[in-house]
Amino acid sequence: MSFATVEDVQKRLGRDLTTAETAQATEWLQDLEADIRARIPDIDVLMADEITGLSYTRTVTRVVAETIVAKLKNPKGLRQYTESVDDYSLTETVDTANSSGRLVITDADWDLLIPSLDGDAFSIRLVGRFR
Repeated sequence: MSFATVEDVQKRLGRDLTTAETAQATEWLQDLEADIRARIPDIDVLMADEITGLSYTRTVTRVVAETIVAKLKNPKGLRQYTESVDDYSLTETVDTANSSGRLVITDADWDLLIPSLDGDAFSIRLVGRFR
């Protein structure tokens, strides 16, 4: 089961993707799914839960699609961009957290994806596979 589709990305972006963007978004969807599965191995169980699965699945779809939309809107990872006309000047400030060219799921989004244990503020949940 895919976490999101190109159509989910288009709906959140508010326009159709170009052919090149569609190809790129398709790859990014697979990349994000692999990243999330690596960090949350039991995600299929969480999504299939009878009580919370529907809302959790929607959250996963939203996080994946919005991560791609953010990358499409700001491919260089800029935090600030200024351009003037008279006495031409150009200012670009790169956001070092997002400038690597990688897709970045924010910490706030990871908090939505990784369920807490019983709501205890002092719980520790080990994430990942341990051998």
